[in-house]
Amino acid sequence: KEVLAQNQSSKRTAKFKRMRLGEKGIGRLGVHRLGRRIELITKVENADYETILEIDWDKADAASMIEDIPLKITKRSPLFFQQNESGTYIKISALRVAWSRKMARDCARTISALNSPFETSDSFNGLFSIDGDDKEKSWLKGLLAFDDIKDWKLISFNRSMQGKKIQKFHYQFTPWATMPKLRPRSVCWNASDALSRIVRKRQDDDSRKKLDEDVDLSTPDIGIVRFKGIIFDRDSRTLSLGVQDKAGLKEYLDINGGVRVFRDNMRVLDYGEPGNDWLDLNSRRVNRPGVHISNNVIIAAVYLNRESSNCLVEKANREGFLENAAYDNLYSALEFCLQRVEMERRADKDILRKNYGAEE
Repeated sequence: KEVLAQNQSSKRTAKFKRMRLGEKGIGRLGVHRLGRRIELITKVENADYETILEIDWDKADAASMIEDIPLKITKRSPLFFQQNESGTYIKISALRVAWSRKMARDCARTISALNSPFETSDSFNGLFSIDGDDKEKSWLKGLLAFDDIKDWKLISFNRSMQGKKIQKFHYQFTPWATMPKLRPRSVCWNASDALSRIVRKRQDDDSRKKLDEDVDLSTPDIGIVRFKGIIFDRDSRTLSLGVQDKAGLKEYLDINGGVRVFRDNMRVLDYGEPGNDWLDLNSRRVNRPGVHISNNVIIAAVYLNRESSNCLVEKANREGFLENAAYDNLYSALEFCLQRVEMERRADKDILRKNYGAEE
């Protein structure tokens, strides 16, 4: 268990420099939804003992008064952890619902989705496995991961924004080796370029025309916003040029496609989850399908610094941000960036369609 920094003004932990998360303690109750018996084993580094907490809800239900609920906490010489190890292990047993193959696959996808697709953290990386090789092979067989599909992208982009400008813009079209008629293309510019100004459309009350209005990410200040992503082409004729598991790729994009948000590499839910069209990608595409991208062709991530983006306030249920002025500016800035990506993508899509007959 990490020891908090001695400086009380710091909100970061001493060892991993993580920001402290959570306010109401609701998250710790999640394990009890899974099973009736909980065993927690924890050990600090270099300690000569480990601590065990045991909770049995069958015994707790039999207690008539809250003070009679048995709560067993013991210490012992390290058995689970080695002498030089540290960490926390939680075992959940007496499951409330028998797990099925579908539940296991959904859990694997959910845990994988906690990890940033483009930037890894040495101190946090969620993994999922099942004891027993036979069951793991059968239950998780064919479950694609990000590394399995990332090379089938055609477009990638990376940009950072601060204040009123895009500080860095990079767009890359990378045709596959099976597309010899096409050539890679890249577009790069920085804050000194005229295109770097971040704007949104505003209805003018007098003329009733839509005018460009600056978006200022420093009012209120949310620091540097980094936006990275890759875009795929789901057209069957395009996929036939190289993708072996077409159905698997489409299924992966259907479930995992969209734009996720990370603060200090910790995911902010439920942005990027199926059904959450928080940037209105799908609704925009309905109106102009040949121009706009949809959630099921893009995998992207927004990266924020937790300390500098504290004006983006998470809801009490941990499902997104409150829709305040900071959120409105973030939304407008990301929408503006996507429009620039779509503009470049349109040119490459036209060339792809001309040479290989891909449809919109």
